[in-house]
Amino acid sequence: MKANAIILVARQFGVLFVVTTVAGWGCNPSAPSAYVPPNTNQIGTGASGSTGGSNEPTTGGKTAPDPMDERVKAMMNKDGTVKPVKFAKGTFSIPAPRTNDFHAANTPLTDLGTKMDEAALNTKEALGEAETSMEVGGAQLTGKSKIKLQDSKTFAIEFYSRFTEATLNRIVSDGQTKAVYFKDSWKLVGDAGSPDGDLGPAELAKWPGDFSRAMFSEYETGKRTWGPLLRAWSNGEGGFKATVEEKKAVVLGKERSIYQVLATRKSDGAQVQIVVDGERFLPVTVRTLVKNSKGGLDKVQWSAKWSFGGHHDPSDFVIPVKPPGP
Repeated sequence: MKANAIILVARQFGVLFVVTTVAGWGCNPSAPSAYVPPNTNQIGTGASGSTGGSNEPTTGGKTAPDPMDERVKAMMNKDGTVKPVKFAKGTFSIPAPRTNDFHAANTPLTDLGTKMDEAALNTKEALGEAETSMEVGGAQLTGKSKIKLQDSKTFAIEFYSRFTEATLNRIVSDGQTKAVYFKDSWKLVGDAGSPDGDLGPAELAKWPGDFSRAMFSEYETGKRTWGPLLRAWSNGEGGFKATVEEKKAVVLGKERSIYQVLATRKSDGAQVQIVVDGERFLPVTVRTLVKNSKGGLDKVQWSAKWSFGGHHDPSDFVIPVKPPGP
């Protein structure tokens, strides 16, 4: 059984935007990729394993932090210095409104948020291959990660955070037990609060700086991610002014909408760009510019390639911590 045809390949907003449909992928812990369609060559790069990281990050700009996770190691020069990262031009550039053929969207922010939350609940047998680039406090990082979604209850999500730099963090659920790996330790977690509850002032304030984790809160905490956020932004809460734009893209003879949310916070100059596939309603690019505690500007870009229709190995969702006893 071979992989089906790529259904979307378009270069948008300075990143490669690809959505594919595959017949299956499976997981082979000894293979160099966790994305392996049956009877085809391996696709993708990086080390794999049921709980291992996808790609080692590259850091630069200052001495690399000690890796919190032994599978996530900074790429060092022989003399112990860090190899500089060469980011592509425009990696962290957030466009001005209504550029690159975007125009005001017919879909309100609140409706887009609702559709994105519904997608998170209903997406099954999906694989996201993400890349994160960061300039944080003078350090630089680029690393790859995977989002494995069997369904809304069984998943393994990897993410980098500007607060943990080279550490590859994880949110994992085997369908019954859920745990988070963050800052060098595993912690069992459960759903908290009303699923569609509003975001509080503290959550709104920190979202741009913590988006790489916060955008997966649907899985970590059971609370909706996008609906509450975009609802708050549409009302000007948290000091944000946000707009949603749309453009049409024809790929392989099929037209689809691409949505772009742009948000700014006047008080500190924070900026956010969220690009969403208008067919699957999954995020494909998120960029943020936020001031750090020292007054400098932290820059983060996350982008993902999504594939659908395969299967994951049960070992992908093993939690390496013991749940509490009765």
